Amino acid sequence: MKTIEYSSYIITLIFICVGIIYWIKNRIRPWQSMGFIIDHNTIPDILVGLAICGVSVSLIFLIDNIFELIKIEGITFPTGIFFKFILFLFLASFIEEFINRSLLVNGLSVLLKRKWLIIIFASIFFGLGHAAGEGVSIVSILSNALGGAIYTTAFLGAKNLWFPWALHFSWNAFQYIFGYPVSGLIQNPIVLQTEVRNTIFTGGVYGPEGGLIGLIFRIIILFSLLLYLCKYRQVSIKEIIS
Repeated sequence: MKTIEYSSYIITLIFICVGIIYWIKNRIRPWQSMGFIIDHNTIPDILVGLAICGVSVSLIFLIDNIFELIKIEGITFPTGIFFKFILFLFLASFIEEFINRSLLVNGLSVLLKRKWLIIIFASIFFGLGHAAGEGVSIVSILSNALGGAIYTTAFLGAKNLWFPWALHFSWNAFQYIFGYPVSGLIQNPIVLQTEVRNTIFTGGVYGPEGGLIGLIFRIIILFSLLLYLCKYRQVSIKEIIS
């Protein structure tokens, strides 16, 4: 799995270099295409992104509790470690989005003229880029690939980096708050929980990203962001994928 993950990093780097060379050769100022745009949609995009994934993870937590897939041991007050880990997730999600959306998507767009192809390839690289670590499974790779589709669709639809970043950060942060591992990582969450059974549904030590429930909610998130883009942002599906 490590070989697969590292291979995806190398391929991602190659496409990033293609994009950078294209910008330099054509003397393009890339800030707009990289998504660094601030306008009247910035705040709504961020708030909606935070809300969509925040509500989704909260519902995953509720379902896990109702069906006794997890056991709550207790609730703790936030500590310094908690806030440091939230800051880590804040920065890590931004860096991941900058690399995979601002750079990779632009690199792919030099060679791929159809946005749906860009979404597919960006999703594959994002899924394989999470192919190593504790608790990794086929489900977790598929879920992360779907996450890549979510963030790339948000990037292409909103034409900014803030919407996919808000979705990504919220997904990770709320998992952590509710005591789930985030891609296998966890440090002093507020909710202390112990998994009871059905790791195929909960994701086990990898977290909801590795479970079928989380995979289903990834699909719900994708439809939710498309609904937002179409209804509020007036962006057509054809414009996003063509």
